[in-house]
Amino acid sequence: MKIPRQVKHWWQRRTRGWDDSVTYSLDKEIAKFVYPRLVRFKELNHGNPTTITKQRWDEILDDIIYAMEIYSVGVWEYIGDDKADWKRVKRGLRAFGNWFPHLWT
Repeated sequence: MKIPRQVKHWWQRRTRGWDDSVTYSLDKEIAKFVYPRLVRFKELNHGNPTTITKQRWDEILDDIIYAMEIYSVGVWEYIGDDKADWKRVKRGLRAFGNWFPHLWT
């Protein structure tokens, strides 16, 4: 017997808190989770990594936040062929990976 997808997803959400549908566009799901938390992190942040200035840290966070915002709404639909936006998104994604260990207050 094949279980209908809606029932299966409901059961998965009930038992583990998320269902398999979030894996269809995992990049978007991760960005939707991270984006509002990064915005709040920047608002509450009281410091910066010792190797850079507060101003530079804010610029890096802005790029990361921009990339996550774009991905959370759908990167292809939002920026299309705009090369400048793509460059900033790529810079933000790279920065997220590079500065991930410094995302603490």
